[in-house]
Amino acid sequence: MFEGVVASLLNKLIGKYVDNLDSNQLSISVWKGDVVLQNLRLRKDALNELDLPIDVFEGFLGELVLNFSWSDFKNTPVNLHIKDVLLLAVPKAETEYNEELEKQELLRHKFEKIKRMELEEFEMKNSDEKQETYMTQLMAKIIDNLQISISNIHIRYEDQHSNPESPFSIGLTISQLAACSSNEQWKKGFIKESNTTYKLLSLEGLSMYWNTNSEMFSNRESYDFFEMMKIDFSTTSIQFILKPVSGTGKLSMNKNTNVNRLMTKISIILEEFGLIIDEEQYQNIWLLIENISNFKKHEKYLKFRPPRTMTPKSHPLEWFKYFGNCVLHEIHKKNRKFSWAYFKERRDDRRLYIKLYQKILLGNVNQTIQEELKDLEKKLSFDDIKYYRNLTKSILKTNNSVNLKQLQQTNIQKKSWLKSWWNKQENESKEEIQILTDEDIKLIYQAIDFDPDFELRKEDLPLDFIMLNLVFNLKRGSLTLIQQPHSEVPINILYSNMDNCILDLIQRPTSLKTDIKIGNFILKDSINNNSIFSELIKAKNTKSIIEGDIKDTKESIFLHVSFENKPIDKNIDCSLLVEMKPLQVNYNYDIIDNLIKFVSRPIIQPEILITVKNVAETTFEKIKSQTRAGLDYLLMTRKTFDLKIDIEAPIFLFNRNCTDFLIMDAGKLIIKSNMIDKETKEFLQNKIGQILTNDEEKTLNSLIYDKFQIELNSVQVIYKIYT
Repeated sequence: MFEGVVASLLNKLIGKYVDNLDSNQLSISVWKGDVVLQNLRLRKDALNELDLPIDVFEGFLGELVLNFSWSDFKNTPVNLHIKDVLLLAVPKAETEYNEELEKQELLRHKFEKIKRMELEEFEMKNSDEKQETYMTQLMAKIIDNLQISISNIHIRYEDQHSNPESPFSIGLTISQLAACSSNEQWKKGFIKESNTTYKLLSLEGLSMYWNTNSEMFSNRESYDFFEMMKIDFSTTSIQFILKPVSGTGKLSMNKNTNVNRLMTKISIILEEFGLIIDEEQYQNIWLLIENISNFKKHEKYLKFRPPRTMTPKSHPLEWFKYFGNCVLHEIHKKNRKFSWAYFKERRDDRRLYIKLYQKILLGNVNQTIQEELKDLEKKLSFDDIKYYRNLTKSILKTNNSVNLKQLQQTNIQKKSWLKSWWNKQENESKEEIQILTDEDIKLIYQAIDFDPDFELRKEDLPLDFIMLNLVFNLKRGSLTLIQQPHSEVPINILYSNMDNCILDLIQRPTSLKTDIKIGNFILKDSINNNSIFSELIKAKNTKSIIEGDIKDTKESIFLHVSFENKPIDKNIDCSLLVEMKPLQVNYNYDIIDNLIKFVSRPIIQPEILITVKNVAETTFEKIKSQTRAGLDYLLMTRKTFDLKIDIEAPIFLFNRNCTDFLIMDAGKLIIKSNMIDKETKEFLQNKIGQILTNDEEKTLNSLIYDKFQIELNSVQVIYKIYT
């Protein structure tokens, strides 16, 4: 029955993160429609999916309550309440090394990557319009019925190794997160029959702190974990990086298959998003990055490392052996990779894997082959597995033994697409496999009002039809830089503020448009707050300095950026519009000097900076790698780009002792793109592979580059000395 599928799914989802889950009791609760789980201890590997050197020191899920009615699932709400998600994490270096657990974790991580690779292949092969329609209606039904309430989330990470002189703790908290149904007037209440789903979203107390010189909860010998993890936001000991954020949201989703009503609209409003960074937090960020980088580099040597109780000072011989074993390990590993025995082993493994995987693809599957393949995958690296699988498919295609469609049908194993989608994440253990029956599928179809014979293709939708409209409104965003955070009066050196930031995203069947608007921007010197030059950078509506901005209004737009991919009203590929009002910039040497001191990095190993540099260089080389050898490809993929930039350039004000002034007006900057002539582009595209004349060759070479018309005018410089 369908209830068994839900019970199996909950077991898998919850069992990944908690230790003391009673699977039998959970199944019984699901059948009753009343699931109550309390005081579940979180697993030590609950954060492994983050792929960071972090272990759970202690954690609990205080309460999870799920209420629903199987008898009237279609017309009754599903209430989900989660309370007290508390987790304390520490670096892996602070936990004892367990070789067996480490091997299991490496295998689990590798098989997770294999599973993700298989899921990506599955979704590419089964991304038909019918599945998209099904997923849309399934998601609409889940959202329609589900009422969510999540309260008191506190995730804390403690680190006393990155900076031993000043241990720090990082925490993420959420006081309340809720989503409940409403009517079209946005009044709370569950609506049984409606073509449109309305949801009210609310968020309270989303915050993040980074306490420097912090108390370590993990060092306490005895404690009440639930009491210890309570946060008192009124105390001054909390060093927020993100001040508590509250906001509301509205979601409306049409559920039927009428092309005039299929639209999802999400509106989110946040009152304030305030970031605060002090100099100690900034230093610790770099030290944490260094610590993580070092751990990744030394992780493979953990099995040789002495226990935590042995320090280099108290047990120098054990640590000398540790360094020696690390060096010998690398030497032996390198020597083995250049031996004939290793080459032969690699060859045999490759041949065996290709042979076994061919049988899997061709449908010649039995228990022995599956076990043999899995044992081999335990031995091979993920990169080898991925390469051997691609090589196998290429061999099959080259030999014409099976075509691509036959491979897809074999992988689906003659199931319906819905069965394959539902069961694609089945557990390898036979006891846990829960296959959907035809009766279960009918129940799902009835619950979400899905017609399997109906197909809604994007080609059938009007070009101006709005599939998704996301409006994000941030009323105020701020950034504050602080020095001497632990002094009686911390020094605020800089404060920046943005008002009325709006992101408006519209997705249509063939186009995507994004609008960004910022109402106002200011950067202030918080040290000399009373100075007439304390406003270092300020958005203005006009370039009037002495007389004042009498036309400035709160409703004005300082910056407007609009990007659209494949506009429906223009014969181009994409367009970008940038409009900006002028900025007044006051040069202040003291603030710049303080800022340089603030961002100065602690002394860290050069390898950390080299790693960051290598990432940047790799990205640059990828961009640079397109040469004239790829002219035909560039021409085929050449995009017609409409660029319009209209910027009132900044006004720079330099002063010395409030007597000498230098004012520079950078003028007005206008940039327009000279778009490619579509007729010329199509003519040359038809010439690909043919011999071109000299004029055609020159025209082709010219199409490599984007051409812009740049205009800068009204630049002025004024120097004034007061005597």
